[in-house]
Amino acid sequence: MRVLQILNRFNLGGPTPVVAHLVKYLPCETLLVAGHKDPTEADSEGMLAQLGIRPHYVPHMGRSLNPANDLKAWQYLRTLIKNFRPDVVHTHAAKAGLLGRTAAKVCGVPVIVHTFHGHVFHSYFSLMKTNAIIQAERSLAQITDAVIAITPQQKEELAHRFRIAPERKIHTIPHAFDFAPFITDQEHKRTAFRQKYAIPDEAVVVSIIGRIVPVKNHSLFLQAVHRVHEKCKWMTAPLEIRFLIIGDGGHRAEIEAQAKALQLHEPLLTFTSWIFPIDEAIAGTDIIALSSHNEGSPVSLVEAQAAARPVVATRVGGVPDTVWEKESAFIVPANDAEAFAEALWKLITDGDLRAKMGAQGRLFVERQFHYLKRVEETYNLYEQILSCKHNKRC
Repeated sequence: MRVLQILNRFNLGGPTPVVAHLVKYLPCETLLVAGHKDPTEADSEGMLAQLGIRPHYVPHMGRSLNPANDLKAWQYLRTLIKNFRPDVVHTHAAKAGLLGRTAAKVCGVPVIVHTFHGHVFHSYFSLMKTNAIIQAERSLAQITDAVIAITPQQKEELAHRFRIAPERKIHTIPHAFDFAPFITDQEHKRTAFRQKYAIPDEAVVVSIIGRIVPVKNHSLFLQAVHRVHEKCKWMTAPLEIRFLIIGDGGHRAEIEAQAKALQLHEPLLTFTSWIFPIDEAIAGTDIIALSSHNEGSPVSLVEAQAAARPVVATRVGGVPDTVWEKESAFIVPANDAEAFAEALWKLITDGDLRAKMGAQGRLFVERQFHYLKRVEETYNLYEQILSCKHNKRC
C-alpha cells in the first residue's frame, strides 16, 4: 500500500503531531506533503525532524484563498500524485482537503480519505461565506470514501447539524499523541521555565495556549482573569498568581489593548508569544485554560492532561470529548466570564484539587489518545475500503 498524506501546513498547535505519527508508524510506504505556514505562525517542523521525517513542500499552497496560487498548487499535487501513484490519498484540514481530494479524484486514486481536525462552520466567517464553505464540503464529501471525525461530537455535527456527509461514511478516530515529553523531567522543566519568566516558585500559574485570533476568544479569558484578580484583593493573605498568554497572531494588539483597559499588567499577566518546546511551558504551569468559541480536539488540553495539569475550558466543539469532565477539567458555558472565573478560582485556591484532577487527566489521556492505537485504526480503515473496492462491494 502507498499512502499520500496531504496537510495544509506545519503550524504549531495544528494536526502536525497526528499526521507525523501516521507517517512514521503506518506499515506502508507513506509520503507527507504540505504547504507553507503564514509568517505570523510558529512552526512544528522540529517534531518532524525528531521523527526522521522529511516532508515534501507544495509551492503556492498557503493558508488563505488565492485562486491563482491555489490552481498552481492543485496542478503540482496532480503531477505528484501521478508520479507517486498512491493507493490512498489522505487529506487533513480544509485547504489540503479541497486541493488534495479533487486532484486525487481526477487522477483516479482508489481511496480518498479526509480528516476534519476541526471545522470552520461557525465562529470564523460571515454567514454567506460559512454557507459557501458548507456547500463546498458537502460536494467534496461526495468524492470522499471516508471522512474521519476526531470526536463523537464532531461526527454528530458533520452528519446531522451541518449534513456534510451521511453518518455511514464518517468514522471517529480521536487524535493521538506521544506523551513522553509531558511526563519526563517535569520538576527540572518547571524550575527552568519559572526562572526564565521570573515566576516565584509558590505562585499559581494559569496559561492559555494558542493562536491569538477571534475564534480563540482571548477576550473571555481576560474577563475571567480580571474577576479572579478582583477576588484576590479581598483576601487577608492575597495569593501569588500569574497568568500567561502563550501564542501570537493577528488579534494580539486588540487583546493587549483590552488587557490594558482592564488594568492587567505584568507581572500579573504576561504575553509570552510562542514558546518552544511547549512541554516546558506546561511543566511550569499549574492550570491550563481554553476560552474558544469553536474547537475540534484541542491539542493543548490533551497535552495539559498528559502533564497532569487540570483544565478549565468552554463547552464548545470537541472539548467535552477531549477531557474528563469534573474529573480532569471544569467545562463552562461559552462566553460566561463569571463561570469561567469561578472554575479558575476553585483550582487556584485548592492545591489538593489541582493534584487530584491532574492525576485523573493523565490516566484519561493515556487510555484514550495513545498514538499507536490511532495508527492501527487508521490503517485498518484504509485496508477495509481498499478491500471493499477490490471486491466491488462498495
